[in-house]
Amino acid sequence: PNYRLSEILAALLNSQLPRLEEQTQKRFEHGRYLDGLLAETEGVGHLRNDPRITRNSYHIFIFKYSEDAFEGLSRDLFVKALSAEGIPTSKGYPRACHQHPLFQETGGHSVFPYNRPLTDRQPDYSSTLCPNAENLCQNETVWFPTNFMLDAGPEGMDQTIDAIEKIRMKAKELLKA
Repeated sequence: PNYRLSEILAALLNSQLPRLEEQTQKRFEHGRYLDGLLAETEGVGHLRNDPRITRNSYHIFIFKYSEDAFEGLSRDLFVKALSAEGIPTSKGYPRACHQHPLFQETGGHSVFPYNRPLTDRQPDYSSTLCPNAENLCQNETVWFPTNFMLDAGPEGMDQTIDAIEKIRMKAKELLKA
């Protein structure tokens, strides 16, 4: 396969490089602020920060959701409710990587380019179990997109926490609807 960028894509990307530092710094500051807010909010939590990372790009902001704190409201309904409050959000990956069709439906072919990097055997991903990754993808993670991290600012982050609190207060009503 040819994985090289075309000339037009390279030109478009190159034109954006002067904005990269400013945007990365802005997303980092907004992400740290939102991390702090989430740490103080029941039922949601930020991901563990690795002390070796000096600046997270937060091109996507991911946090954990606990339906137990929301009267059993599923993550799917939580995401819909948050979106209805005007907060752009998604559930993220629909499945853990090992469950992706790329690894499952090989039709007898080697799984390129992920075939046997450390062994001469073809891995059998259909029998692989990763319960933590599967649970995160199916039940716990919520994502905010890059444009939210760039544009929302502290006011938008505060409004996000207000929306989360509103959803918790109205969780029983949402479950009945």
